[in-house]
Amino acid sequence: PSWYPCTMASLATILSQHRDLKLLPSNRIKCDVTGHELPPDVNAVMAHLNGKKYKKALEWYRVDYSKYEPYIVPHKSDSTKLYCNVTKQDLNKIPVQIEKHFNGKKFLRYQLLWK
Repeated sequence: PSWYPCTMASLATILSQHRDLKLLPSNRIKCDVTGHELPPDVNAVMAHLNGKKYKKALEWYRVDYSKYEPYIVPHKSDSTKLYCNVTKQDLNKIPVQIEKHFNGKKFLRYQLLWK
């Protein structure tokens, strides 16, 4: 079809701008951030890039939590969570929640005992 080269050219531009999007041999596009596979359609890819799940994944799961180690470490089995060695609790990888936990009364009280 006449629209195909134009679509592929703009799709190639999108793929070059977003390193987390990969073209698979099956001619589908895979998002490394969310794990979604998308059809090779500009509208579908743009809808995914502007979607809530993609933005949340970029914002929450790409934060560097190493400043909280050795107290708060990555969860062993769930990549979307962290584990607190001090309070023995699973924590969501939400920056605001981690900061509240790290500065909370229970954590500070247990931290003195943990050392």
